[in-house]
Amino acid sequence: MNLHTGSYRPTDVDMCAFLDQNDREALEELGFRRLQGDQFEYTFADGERWLLEFPDRVVDGQISRIALDDQEILEVVRLESLIVDRVVQATDKTSTMFDEAVRLCVAVFEKTDWAWVDREIKRRDSNEPALGLGDVYAKVMSRTKALSV
Repeated sequence: MNLHTGSYRPTDVDMCAFLDQNDREALEELGFRRLQGDQFEYTFADGERWLLEFPDRVVDGQISRIALDDQEILEVVRLESLIVDRVVQATDKTSTMFDEAVRLCVAVFEKTDWAWVDREIKRRDSNEPALGLGDVYAKVMSRTKALSV
């Protein structure tokens, strides 16, 4: 989310990869402390903390490729897929997740392919109507538009 919004908000960085025991040990050797599952924390000398989590092996959605230089390519979740993910998370009915979905939508309002997001939300909502994804998305967008005016 920080990459797409251009602002840093200290949460965790989600990465997709399969970690085996050697990977976990290598992270610990680099100074990361394992918190639980595949979630790690690195604390800098000045006390700043970075959280790193490996929630899954693959991205739930589409990816974008960003060339850092001639040799390095970074694959990140596509902006629109990230929006869908945040709206899905907001179906937990907590204000924190709802506010995070709105914050992202407001920050990227002008550069988002909203037609793609609408189609994906409708597709997922029809596949799993009990989740209430369409209703949550409507509320997120109502709040987003009110703040984007």
